[in-house]
Amino acid sequence: MAEIIKEDFSKQKCGVCHKRFATKWCDYVIQYPESPTFICGRTSFQDFLSAQRQITCDCALCDECAKNHGLIDFCPYHEKL
Repeated sequence: MAEIIKEDFSKQKCGVCHKRFATKWCDYVIQYPESPTFICGRTSFQDFLSAQRQITCDCALCDECAKNHGLIDFCPYHEKL
């Protein structure tokens, strides 16, 4: 199961504007530690995905600079991709 890390944003400035305090991280996946795997016969593909550890951008973002996509947020650079 993936480890959830709770970070104290109280002193972290936004990595984009450098003015406001950060409240989020960029969730854009920049690396998968293992090669993609295709599974046949699993009851839930979501179980497989939750077991994988993806490495994300993790740029600190304020509410105004974050580009929200439902449950995930992207920095402006990764939003363009």
